[in-house]
Amino acid sequence: MNETNSLGLDYFSMTVYKCQDNVVLAYRGTGAMGFGEGKEPGEWLDNVVGYGILNYHSEEGKAKKYARKVARQYPNCKIYITGHSLGGYLAQIGAAEMMLNTSVTPERVVYFDGMGLNMDLGSLDGIFAVLKLARLAGRILHIDDTNALKNYYNGKDNEDEANLVLIRVKGDVVSALGKHYGYVKEFDPAPEHVSYIIQKQIDDIQNDSTIDTLRVMSFLNVTTMSAYFTYYSGKFELNSLMGYFEITHARPSFYYHLKQGRRGTGDKP
Repeated sequence: MNETNSLGLDYFSMTVYKCQDNVVLAYRGTGAMGFGEGKEPGEWLDNVVGYGILNYHSEEGKAKKYARKVARQYPNCKIYITGHSLGGYLAQIGAAEMMLNTSVTPERVVYFDGMGLNMDLGSLDGIFAVLKLARLAGRILHIDDTNALKNYYNGKDNEDEANLVLIRVKGDVVSALGKHYGYVKEFDPAPEHVSYIIQKQIDDIQNDSTIDTLRVMSFLNVTTMSAYFTYYSGKFELNSLMGYFEITHARPSFYYHLKQGRRGTGDKP
């Protein structure tokens, strides 16, 4: 399901997969780096202004709507909810909605490099009072969601048994935003993914200025980002911020990490 906003810009997408009695509800992350064909502001505007300042993303309503719809359509199935980046944030929102307003409880909620709930404005709090008030209003909207996720988490401290899991690459700045209420699993980026990114950056290093949006989104995590950037620079001879962002936030490393049943990747792709 793909939807556009009132301006005709791509801004929400989700997919449902069903296999026997198992259903997966997957929310997509920010599309095409948020710029569509390179001419549209897309979802990044809402990522920064909506989530980053107001603590509310305009796609939350859609995420809740389809969570309820899936629960009504498959009440007797095991429902798994997932997403990457923005989709990971929406997965938490959708899961909480399913718990609060349907008779169905998700079997598991596992998301990747997603923002947490309740974005904190950090140092901006003391500078712009109006932003502080806006943040407070936004947090009021997430009180029930937060409590639902806290009560849902089974307390298991490993990714195989926990029912609420954030999986992220070490150094990811997007998942460092907000708060997470389940188990957090971190791992190093896959060497195969790093090799590809390094070569890619050699080919188009001049485009590194496009990472300016990363600096805006990660102003709360400068120290963490700097530490990991230094670490990866020494380990992989990485000298590009765009390369750093792709290594820690793009999806390929997850494919090497996850075990997919009998098709398990283990130590091999």
